[in-house]
Amino acid sequence: MVVIVLSAGSLTVFTPRFSESHKVLVMRSIGHELLRSSGDSTSRVMPVRKLDDHVYLIEFENNFSFSPDSLVKIAKQALSKTEFPAQYAVHVMNCVDRNIVYGFEITGREAFAPCVGRIQPAGCYAVQITFSEPIIPYNQSFLAVALGGITLIGLVIGFSRKRKESPVVVGQPDAATDFISIGQYKFYEEKGLLQHASGSVELSRKECTLLKLFAANVNQLLMRDRLLKEVWEDEGVITGRSLDMFVSKLRKKLAFDASIKLVSVHGKGYRLEISPVPENQS
Repeated sequence: MVVIVLSAGSLTVFTPRFSESHKVLVMRSIGHELLRSSGDSTSRVMPVRKLDDHVYLIEFENNFSFSPDSLVKIAKQALSKTEFPAQYAVHVMNCVDRNIVYGFEITGREAFAPCVGRIQPAGCYAVQITFSEPIIPYNQSFLAVALGGITLIGLVIGFSRKRKESPVVVGQPDAATDFISIGQYKFYEEKGLLQHASGSVELSRKECTLLKLFAANVNQLLMRDRLLKEVWEDEGVITGRSLDMFVSKLRKKLAFDASIKLVSVHGKGYRLEISPVPENQS
């Protein structure tokens, strides 16, 4: 098993399948196809900027118009054929004030893409693509494979020595792990899990950050500016629509407890409300 792990790792190291230059080429191809879909076959796609380990910015030489339907299709086709993470958000921003004019989110095979079918007017736009997790460069994948193999070997040896111990259910939080109580839920921040009597659901990094803020300020209004600053500012662009999308996702994951509500206060922000449980139901 050790030989297999090391062999696989060495192949990964010496086969640069997903180098940084390849990632940039994928981003440029998205920009190129977006211009082509708008009827522009001569304007240049400017050098792609990497804002963070998981954030890329595509800029253009000239103004153009675009169809949200085409943008969704182009991004999905380009990114589904690569080793980019399957979860990402795409935002089209105005070059002048950096306000977001359109955005959508892909979660695995599902797409949350509002306002499709509406052609956006010609303007100066930039496209930001934010992935749910950092992209591991190919020259780091050997370490990931090797550590995974070593972990697997350790689990096999440990299992053979401790057959009498209770098995660990994958995906379920350890009872000894610290958690935050939110109504009838147990929130395991480090594991990215939200546990309810009906089961457990996974949370993304941003969902964990948002939920932790809400849990620390129950029944208190959290202003939009504060939420955006603490969750998105490190990515270089404040994305208002992303906040609304992630709050909507948290609402669905907290829906099993009727005493919990994520209330939107128009023009201000959000408030996590938890109703007290009657004594005869406690």
